[in-house]
Amino acid sequence: MKRSHAFLSLIAMCCWTVLQAQQPMGTTSWLLIDDTRGGREIACDVRYPAVSATSEATPDNGPFPLVVFGHGFVMGPDDYDDLSAGMVNAGYVVALVATEQTFAPSHQNFGLDLAFVANEMVQNGATGILDGWLQPHAAIAGHSMGGGAAWLAASTNPLIDAVVAFAPAETNPSASAAGADIQVPVLVMSGSADAITPPDTQHLPLYHSTTGAPCRAFASLVDGSHCGFADQGTLCDIGEIGFQGLSHAEQLELTLGLLVPWLDTFLRDDPLAWGEFEAYAAASNDLLLELDCALSIRPKTPLLLQVYPNPTSNSMTLSWEAFGQTAEAHVIDLSGRIHQSWNLSGASESHVLKLDPGVYVLNVKQQSEPIESVQLIFH
Repeated sequence: MKRSHAFLSLIAMCCWTVLQAQQPMGTTSWLLIDDTRGGREIACDVRYPAVSATSEATPDNGPFPLVVFGHGFVMGPDDYDDLSAGMVNAGYVVALVATEQTFAPSHQNFGLDLAFVANEMVQNGATGILDGWLQPHAAIAGHSMGGGAAWLAASTNPLIDAVVAFAPAETNPSASAAGADIQVPVLVMSGSADAITPPDTQHLPLYHSTTGAPCRAFASLVDGSHCGFADQGTLCDIGEIGFQGLSHAEQLELTLGLLVPWLDTFLRDDPLAWGEFEAYAAASNDLLLELDCALSIRPKTPLLLQVYPNPTSNSMTLSWEAFGQTAEAHVIDLSGRIHQSWNLSGASESHVLKLDPGVYVLNVKQQSEPIESVQLIFH
């Protein structure tokens, strides 16, 4: 598919910005022990923002949210240098789990490994060079087999804020069967020309299984591949010899263009990130985005609701005119947590909100049916 000159110019400007503001990537390693599984050792290759691109370099510009990442079949952490560098450049620590790299991997153990690393870091923090540099916010992500394992991990309800899968593969036990137990926001990124894990039989069933996720998105990269989420020249590329779609560089650029604002929305509570996420998708001819989120609910019955000032850095007033029926109002964050709730009597009323910085959604329901939804921004 040909791209518009405007979009090519946008990509070129993005690339130039990244090159000009490249964050050095430090490296370290973790070896975690899961005593609940007989002292299982979980090795992780860790990448983080640093003052220099060296091993054990001093961290820079923290503290950082965490992304725990699972590799594909017969792949490993070293196959995701480019994707890791993009996330590090955006201010994230990336822990690439190095277990289950054999030809007979245990998907169940891999998923439990991902969940264990996330829980350990959120609850106890990192040791070594990253001691004191982690925020208590984490996502679990993965590619191919690791994407399916991320579903298994997230279904155990670890202490995470989001889950992301790149070209996810079905697993044993079934990732799609586990999807209904996922209770955090979900992003699936899919190459439309993926012949290794075809979207119709792999990516979409996993996405549609996440009926309990408070917000979910399916991003189809037009002419994207299975292996374009990994570095060029890995074993994965052998399975796509002769591929004529998006190049690795193009697919990486599109991936990071959506991934970073998604992570910023749910791991940083960045009030501007959601708009950047939707705007990036809308500006690209190479992305098709399906959204199923509280943010996308549209009013069914007008309440003559006013919210002001919005955005705000202090307090926000909600007011509504009489509409003659009782209703329920809930203010939730983008992970689905309820911060305030109250009943609307049907008379003209007002309510003052004071919340921590972040993006919230005001949902109004009548008899459990949503009738209005408004995005609230505190900065």
